[in-house]
Amino acid sequence: MLVGVQGLIRLAIFTLLVVGLADRFSHGWTQHRWLAVLILFIAGGIANVNTSSDVMFTWLLSASVFGVVLVLGYVLLARYDTAVVPV
Repeated sequence: MLVGVQGLIRLAIFTLLVVGLADRFSHGWTQHRWLAVLILFIAGGIANVNTSSDVMFTWLLSASVFGVVLVLGYVLLARYDTAVVPV
């Protein structure tokens, strides 16, 4: 039970740091949007590192999907109010 809670806490801290970093670099999504998208996309790929797969294509596809979901989550939700980030 405790391992699951620790994983959730790590994910929440990671998400908060990445969203905060993206928001800071993009100045509230007003400048340097490409840098924020790049940060979020790479962070999504890094967060997907626990996915074990023998096929590199499957891992890349999974990391890309997770990165796109993180970017969309920021663009559509978190940039307006960071209170939606689980902390």
